[in-house]
Amino acid sequence: MVCIKNRPMANTPKTMLQIRRIIQLIDLGKKKSEVAQELGISLNTVKSYIGRIEASGLSASALHALDDEALGMVIYPTVQDQPPNNRQQMLNLLLPDYYCRLRDQRHLTRELIWMEYISSQPEGYRYSQFCEHLSRYSLRFKAVMHQEHVPGQEMEIDFAGAKLSYVDRETGQIIQCPVLVCVLPFSSQTYVEALPSQKLEPLISGLNNCLQYYGAVPLSIKSDNLKQVVTKPDRYEPVFTDLMQQFALHYHTSLMAARPYKPRDKATVEGSVNHVYHQIYALLEGRIFYSLEELNYAILQLLDAYNRRQMQRREYSRYERYINEEKPLMQELPETPFILKHKTKGKVQKDCYVTLGEDWHHYSAPYQHIGEDVKVIYDLQTVEIYLGLKRIAIHRRNFTRNGYTTDESHLPPNIQAMRKQKGYTPDFFLWKAQAIGSNTREYISRILESRFFKEQTYRSCWGIIRLSDNYGNERVEKACTMALQMQANNLRTIKTILLNNRDKYHVDTSAQLEMFPKHTNIRGSENYN
Repeated sequence: MVCIKNRPMANTPKTMLQIRRIIQLIDLGKKKSEVAQELGISLNTVKSYIGRIEASGLSASALHALDDEALGMVIYPTVQDQPPNNRQQMLNLLLPDYYCRLRDQRHLTRELIWMEYISSQPEGYRYSQFCEHLSRYSLRFKAVMHQEHVPGQEMEIDFAGAKLSYVDRETGQIIQCPVLVCVLPFSSQTYVEALPSQKLEPLISGLNNCLQYYGAVPLSIKSDNLKQVVTKPDRYEPVFTDLMQQFALHYHTSLMAARPYKPRDKATVEGSVNHVYHQIYALLEGRIFYSLEELNYAILQLLDAYNRRQMQRREYSRYERYINEEKPLMQELPETPFILKHKTKGKVQKDCYVTLGEDWHHYSAPYQHIGEDVKVIYDLQTVEIYLGLKRIAIHRRNFTRNGYTTDESHLPPNIQAMRKQKGYTPDFFLWKAQAIGSNTREYISRILESRFFKEQTYRSCWGIIRLSDNYGNERVEKACTMALQMQANNLRTIKTILLNNRDKYHVDTSAQLEMFPKHTNIRGSENYN
């Protein structure tokens, strides 16, 4: 078997070091075959380079004196570009139009463009070559610019594509939350917060929290063309919503919007979203949260660790660069955050609730005002209910649709009692009954077991226990003892015994039965098995 030594391809240009070695060996009188063997290249390649060297007319010492660029010009003389043929010239004239049409017309394809081209140019390029020329032409329009960011100049904001969630304790419903991501491009200091929704009010609250987290204000805030922020997208003069302009005025900052369909205008935050997926989302995977506050607390802990972690191929963290180089050049925070309050009308319904239509959530109001028209003033945190100029209720805002937020003091006494009853448990009633006596506890236990749904017996249990307030524990205990012998499991029996004072003359029935003489005409329990 012949072993063939791996050699470079014959057409591969040789390095300047190899070429200088060829010149050196030929100058020493080595044969061409010896040069090929020593350098591990083919004999034909050596002959080709020796021919180029001899064609230059320069001596070996003169060639050695040249630098690599000059030697390259001698060995690889510039090849004049061949002029394009007629077919290529015709396609070059058509390419600008084809490129613009493909860019602007969504449903147009390269194949349709080629079919149009080949019908007018039957001798033109086939489809694969046509696409190759079109791709080369389009590359000149895909160059990107490296952006130099000025510290404190700008903050970029965006919503992450994926959402986070928490579980509502009362309903068990999984609540999906959009996630706001903000970043300062110079230092890459990042802020992340889960919001109740993407509406303008939660967005402004998130931006408030972001600026509080930074402890300073940038000169401008750049966003995508979000409908909450921009009412009229435009490449040159976008129009922002009134509330966002009020927000910007409050913080003495400017609003900017990326050009439509130009995500590279805010490339830093686009990249930061991916980092957030890896450094925050991934670490929250599998954890269960029961409120938006719990979720954001966990996010904040991971966010601090992320910002303080040393960046790759850097000797500093995002936080260190922000504190040392960027924050000193930013504006100071105003004394108070920007607060957005809304006002609407409502009416206290018969169930003592006022409905906030924006969230379709119901908030309690004092029952004395049922049927009266009220005014509701609310922001992202609180909901206040006013009757004229007097505030009659205040609640923490809740975004659960069709949910109820209740202050128990707002409800009538009878409804409070009914709601309190719903909080009772069998153990509670047994504990209260034991304080009266063991037979009372046994009697309450039988009542609880008399119904499949124990909640149906709570009224009876509570009624028996409350009898001790009027009759005392001793009489209630005797009444329950009598009722146990009577196999009666209800409140009415105990009330009848106490009302008729039968407990005062109670005689043990089992002892009384022993007084009857045994007789063949009197049958015992064994006859009924």
